[in-house]
Amino acid sequence: MFRVAEPSAFLRVPLTVKANLNRAIWAEPTRSASDRELQELLIGAIPRLRAFARMMTDDLSFADDLVQQTLLQAWTHRDESQDDISSTYWLFQILRTLYYADPRRLNALTAPRDPPSLAQLPVDGDTSTMRLAQIRLALAKLSEQHREVLILVGASGFDYEEVSLILGCPLGTVKSRLARARKGLERVLEEWSAAAVEHEEESGESRASLPSQEIH
Repeated sequence: MFRVAEPSAFLRVPLTVKANLNRAIWAEPTRSASDRELQELLIGAIPRLRAFARMMTDDLSFADDLVQQTLLQAWTHRDESQDDISSTYWLFQILRTLYYADPRRLNALTAPRDPPSLAQLPVDGDTSTMRLAQIRLALAKLSEQHREVLILVGASGFDYEEVSLILGCPLGTVKSRLARARKGLERVLEEWSAAAVEHEEESGESRASLPSQEIH
């Protein structure tokens, strides 16, 4: 029986998800070379699927459930899978369909997404972690259509043609949505940056107005 080695990306998957996938996919004897190729494809796609799901849902549990369901569905219906599995775009088609059909999506849409401790966001010299947090929160301010196209192109690395297949819309629509999404993201980040600068200036004025204390 052929077994695919578990990469570090798969080891980071929650234990419950990993156990279910182990039983359903990795522990099952492979029937052909195409099965083995599909196993490798599914394992390799986990980090990108999780990143997409997490940025769409902002909910770790929901995102991991979507990834698990996507992989299980892809494996269960592997006889109906694409003949060419060199691309993972069809896995994102599955995940996206599951996301829009899940009732938890409404919770993700209505959850408050205000930036935490906005006053404390650094104006200059942002760390990569802080910048990533800002971008993730800013993405949540966009519409789902704009958010998903920006994630698929900017974070997941798909080309326009693949995104067109994932979203089921014309290539021109993908490009126009992407342009509007980028402008929307820039606008949100600029507003937050301006608010941080304003707060910093106000804080500086407040400190300057405090009476000095002489030390005797």
